[in-house]
Amino acid sequence: MAINSSIEVIKVSFILFAVGGGLVWSAIRRQRKIREVEDLASSKVDTAAQGLTELQGFAWSKVAGPKNLDGHELVYYSFQLQKRVTEGSGKNRRTTWRTVFSRGHFQPFYLVDATGLAVVDPASGEFLIDELRTRDWSFLSPVEKTFYLSNVVQTPVADFPPSNFLFGLFSSKFRIVENDLKEGSPVY
Repeated sequence: MAINSSIEVIKVSFILFAVGGGLVWSAIRRQRKIREVEDLASSKVDTAAQGLTELQGFAWSKVAGPKNLDGHELVYYSFQLQKRVTEGSGKNRRTTWRTVFSRGHFQPFYLVDATGLAVVDPASGEFLIDELRTRDWSFLSPVEKTFYLSNVVQTPVADFPPSNFLFGLFSSKFRIVENDLKEGSPVY
């Protein structure tokens, strides 16, 4: 009886240690990104130099962009549909994700701060956006699947959407990778 309880204590301790380690790793990663933004000097829009300048403010649409599932207008959007592909055989066998469809909205948008307004061209700028989401197609809800099929992936893609026959065991595996910036979001 005492042996079983000590084994349970060891299991719980191990799980708590793993969860704690994950939380510490996540906090260190976030802190590193926060310090990266805080340590860089940025200009106000009214005193910014011509050319490449670091600015901080809020994003507003210059051209009407796509909307996300929640109905928020996006000023920047990047979408990739990826298929899991197995290459080689034996010891040389490896599985990779190959992009089979991509779409984006990279039109210039406004950056607004307390001193003025500037036009930002996402094609030539560098952004710190940590909203990159990677999700397996099979885990999406039916509403999300319908949204992506009707609004984002509007052209035929081979083997897509995957079959749900026998819970999709024998169909191709797909995932979506998307990155966006909502209107009114803080930008650096």
